[in-house]
Amino acid sequence: MQRFFSYKINFLSGAVVLVAMVWNIYNIFTNTPMVPDQHWAQKIFYIHVPVAWTGFLSYFIVMVAGILYLINKEQKWDRLGLAAAEIGTLFVTLVLITDQSGPNQFGVRGGPGSHDSQPHLFCF
Repeated sequence: MQRFFSYKINFLSGAVVLVAMVWNIYNIFTNTPMVPDQHWAQKIFYIHVPVAWTGFLSYFIVMVAGILYLINKEQKWDRLGLAAAEIGTLFVTLVLITDQSGPNQFGVRGGPGSHDSQPHLFCF
């Protein structure tokens, strides 16, 4: 079995994705409007929400792959479920890192109704 990036198309696709990600982050910080009430804290939602959707979609794929593996007993569904679980864990960790519930790296609170009195909102 060859390494993933030994194929030219995979390497080029990875490079295109990396350039697009850097361009997106640059545009988030330079071209999006600043919301007066939230300042820099608002811009984290341009990253936080898509990361959350990707993480939860990955776990949905884990569920579907698990059901298909139980029905068909084919290894490809088990491998798909494993890969999706790894990606989902990575993205859910990033969601927790970019959470706005408490004070963040910008020194801004989570906004109205900050969740200090509701610790159950910190859990999945």
